[in-house]
Amino acid sequence: MTLEEARTALASLDPEWKLDSQGLTLKREYRFINFLRCMSFVNAVAHIANVEDHHPDLEIGSDHCRITY
Repeated sequence: MTLEEARTALASLDPEWKLDSQGLTLKREYRFINFLRCMSFVNAVAHIANVEDHHPDLEIGSDHCRITY
């Protein structure tokens, strides 16, 4: 996918998703009220990623999750 194609595709996503300057990675941070909510979200993402065979990098904190594709 070219950088221009990536930018066009990005326009259809939530504005919180960010594309790096070279168009190589797509990132978003989600915030939660506590660790349990964060981990519930992470487990849901893991399940969907496994079903779709498309696995993002996940960075997990006590109240946030950063997703990178």
